[in-house]
Amino acid sequence: MHGLESKQGGPKVDFLSSICLVCAPVLDYRDSTCFQNIHDLVAKNSFDLIIGSSMGGYLAFLMGEIFETPTILFNPALHSRSFEPNNCFKPQLGNTSHYIILGNQDDVINPTITMKILQEIKPSNAKTIEIESIPEMGHRTPLDVFIAKVQPWL
Repeated sequence: MHGLESKQGGPKVDFLSSICLVCAPVLDYRDSTCFQNIHDLVAKNSFDLIIGSSMGGYLAFLMGEIFETPTILFNPALHSRSFEPNNCFKPQLGNTSHYIILGNQDDVINPTITMKILQEIKPSNAKTIEIESIPEMGHRTPLDVFIAKVQPWL
């Protein structure tokens, strides 16, 4: 799931499409039906993995929790969103595996705050949560970093 200021498609989706079946919808996070539309899409399909970045990482996190589907999240907007998407709820960790990649140089979604939030909401029954910080990465994820972090899961 792409970020708020990003567009659907591009080199990351091209990479994924070259090795697996991909569903990469166009997302308008300001549309009041966005959350419900993605919820319905995930409910109707049996996804093995949900990948998201920034606002798409937030939505992927929520869908992963709702449907107990593993996620890979790049700088998820668990906080500091410029607006609150309709119909979203406060994230809680349960029985889902989350692999979260944070850019230490991110000036949009502060990685220190993200780490704190994840520590606060992680109950003892959470399946797994792995957080990796990349010192030289900012908010945008370079293609080579994306490939290196996603490829082992595919």
